Amino acid sequence: MLGSEGDSLTHYYRKRLYERIQVIRPLYHRLQRFEKNRLMLTRILVSLQKAQAFPAITQAATKALRSPLSEWAENIQALKTTLEQDETLSPKEGTELILYSLTTLLPVAQERETYLQDLQSVRNIAHTLAGSGGTYGFKDISQLARLVESAEPHDLVLALQHLLLLLHQHALNEQPTDPQAILLIQKDPDLTYLIQHHLQAAGLHCQAVQSAYEAWQEISKTTYPVIITDLVLPDLDGRRLIFELHQNPDSEHSKIVVLASPQQLNSLENISVSAVLSKPLQPEVLVKKVQELLQISQPVALPLEQTQQTGLPQFGALQRYIQSSLQPDSVLLLFALPGAPSERLRSFTQLLKAQINPQDFPANYNQDHFLLFLPSLADAELLPFLKGLRTTFASVAPELLAPQALSIAWNKRIGTPLESQIQELEQNLKPFESVVVSAPLLEAQKAPETQPAAKPIRILLADDDPLVAAILRFRIEQEGLQFEALDDGEQVLPHLSAGLPDLLILDVKMPGKDGFTVLKELRQIYSAVNLPVMMLTSLGNESHVIRGLESGANDYMQKPFSPDELISRLHLLLRKKAQRSG
Repeated sequence: MLGSEGDSLTHYYRKRLYERIQVIRPLYHRLQRFEKNRLMLTRILVSLQKAQAFPAITQAATKALRSPLSEWAENIQALKTTLEQDETLSPKEGTELILYSLTTLLPVAQERETYLQDLQSVRNIAHTLAGSGGTYGFKDISQLARLVESAEPHDLVLALQHLLLLLHQHALNEQPTDPQAILLIQKDPDLTYLIQHHLQAAGLHCQAVQSAYEAWQEISKTTYPVIITDLVLPDLDGRRLIFELHQNPDSEHSKIVVLASPQQLNSLENISVSAVLSKPLQPEVLVKKVQELLQISQPVALPLEQTQQTGLPQFGALQRYIQSSLQPDSVLLLFALPGAPSERLRSFTQLLKAQINPQDFPANYNQDHFLLFLPSLADAELLPFLKGLRTTFASVAPELLAPQALSIAWNKRIGTPLESQIQELEQNLKPFESVVVSAPLLEAQKAPETQPAAKPIRILLADDDPLVAAILRFRIEQEGLQFEALDDGEQVLPHLSAGLPDLLILDVKMPGKDGFTVLKELRQIYSAVNLPVMMLTSLGNESHVIRGLESGANDYMQKPFSPDELISRLHLLLRKKAQRSG
């Protein structure tokens, strides 16, 4: 009887967990959006602070950056008004980019009260789960719920994400969603009809939406085992959507099928999807692929051990991540903040997370030591990365650069056991406990006579919008790279004849010559390996994307674009160039 009663109680609790998930989901999405936009806003404001040619904008950005949460909306609106009224700014994409971002962020800033209410609601639910989890024998739920309940606001979203994953593992849904449901994200109505017709003829239900925004609305309500998406969407770069789908608990296990033109296939390198189908589409091939994917069992998410003090994953999680992404060129960094108080450790964690790419993996090694795993970081990028990191800490948190406050050791992973790597890192770290840079960086600074200086990585921007140039100059130089800018298409080829940059960012609309003409001319002289080119194109204009790729562009970004995503793609192109030329 006791066993039967226990099973009944467990069954009841698992059903209740499913109900909890339905309550937590919208809270998680709102909090995630708020934190994501808060970070985006901070980076935009810091970039605008560097636009010294526009003092009114610099002043307004500084005021907004320093304002408390309660004054966000007022100061963002003031900055937006300054941008709209500043007569020194021409109405070009740079101004539009910032105004677009601020317009998107303003409603979030105005939702401060909702944000605070959502925080409290999540903490209340976590408090309840912390108690009930232990009562019903789910100690892992209880432990992770306590972490959510006590997390700082900027760490709570990550902790809540992992709690949702854990709840999904234990929850019992007695009214499951259709296991054959397919989500189609496609703006072309004719192609949408064709796909839906063939899928439904095969007995598969296909829900169609036209944009990323509509897709997220659907995903928040229903779990879709297969998601079919176009690469060019009206409101978001399809590659960015794929990345976000992998990060979201409601879609991280979904199989993703991408529809792309032949010219777009190269832009999908290093993007994890289940299948890529080329246009023009063969519907029978799509139906067969979807049927195959529906037969693949869903992977079980592993609970992520976190350090309560910093919210970072623990060493065991890093070990599993490295084992699943073993690459011979990866870099492992060890940071030490010996004796640092909790507040300083949290500050370091937040700054570090803001400086790395989504595929990079930070973790706690012990109380005041941190590990950072950087997959596929090229040799030429290591020192600029460390210098950029040091520059950021010096400007934002100089207290972290005090003697004996921050040390960095590094090592290339060459296949030896991870524990041996860590021991070697610790030994490398000991002689440098009072300096702020790694051993190789220290040697490069101290002995330029005996060691030839590494050739600086040069990025050239061709764009006649001064605000775009100011924003990208700040972000690119923050990465430790050299930055040059031209404002006329006629200037590009003469400038290249004096020496090739490592990468060219090319706008489409420029005086003199447009970007397509410039690209066509330079490709007659320089190959895509010798000179990678990233095109900046209008939002949602697929013809521009295809024309640019056919003309020889290595990658493209749609406007308005995220400077952080541009930096990530820039590093990817630099790595590819180093691999192909090496």
